[in-house]
Amino acid sequence: MTIQLDNLTRPEVAQLLEEHLTDMRAVSPPESVHALDLEGLRKPELTFWTLWDGGTLAGCAALKELTPQHGELKSMRTAAAFRRRGVAARLLAHVLDEASERGYMRLSLETGSQPFFAPAHQLYTRFGFVACGPFAAYKDDPNSTFMTRTLAARSDGTVRLTRFAATDAPVLCAGDHDPEHRLRFDFPADFVPSVAHAEAVLARWEQERLSGVRFPFAVRDAHSSTLLGGCELQPLESDSQRRTANLSYWTYPEHRGKGVATRAVALACQLAFETYGFEQLELLTAPDNTASRRVALRSGFQELGLRDGEVLHTRTKVGDTQG
Repeated sequence: MTIQLDNLTRPEVAQLLEEHLTDMRAVSPPESVHALDLEGLRKPELTFWTLWDGGTLAGCAALKELTPQHGELKSMRTAAAFRRRGVAARLLAHVLDEASERGYMRLSLETGSQPFFAPAHQLYTRFGFVACGPFAAYKDDPNSTFMTRTLAARSDGTVRLTRFAATDAPVLCAGDHDPEHRLRFDFPADFVPSVAHAEAVLARWEQERLSGVRFPFAVRDAHSSTLLGGCELQPLESDSQRRTANLSYWTYPEHRGKGVATRAVALACQLAFETYGFEQLELLTAPDNTASRRVALRSGFQELGLRDGEVLHTRTKVGDTQG
């Protein structure tokens, strides 16, 4: 399933939003219904996304900018045929990721207080939201529940995690020439790096991000934005609940030995647990890659032995003290 930035023109979207409004009006009095219609969602401070399974609409969500540091989750809706299939979690993780990428410090929401909204409350709690008072223009209302959460940091003041940009292609190309990088990521012996190939990789990564196949991050200098390396989270195909992900990372040669990987892994773990809703991370290293194994151990992972010839490390959210 793929997330798309949506222009609110397709009839399927209008129908899903009308179903959403109908349900809200059925369980709450008019003065307590804060769901937005099509025109409300077209305001410039709102961004609206839809999730599609092929040509079928699975759900939607929106993000409203309240201030440059504070966003609001709006219009979360899963189509009836896709309920209990992780659609809401995918959309919520996407909104959290976007809010964090924008630099928001906080994301808040308003939902109903009636039993009808219990599944939504459970989802929001799982993703770290806690009860709060009314925010923005909302007022106290017994039919409303207000929730908020701070957003996971993408920078520790030294390195910063961002999305990759097309302009990163020359740096990726240069990194593809590095023998250590080629060895650890199993490049074919006859592979010839090129900027065109790097551009294609970046385009593929963005599509895979929107499809939920992988979540890649550029690791940059927090002050100069120089690209230092990268890391990615990849949900395990064997985990139908999408609670476990594989973490991988790399640092370009001129930036190795400076603690970049350790800092990037710490930030990536925090995002994995607090933004994407993963509960366990796996990390695989070659037995002879002592530098990478040290990064894993410093980052709170435990070595569990070999799997398919590589050292398996795991770290869980439960009882986590690192993130």
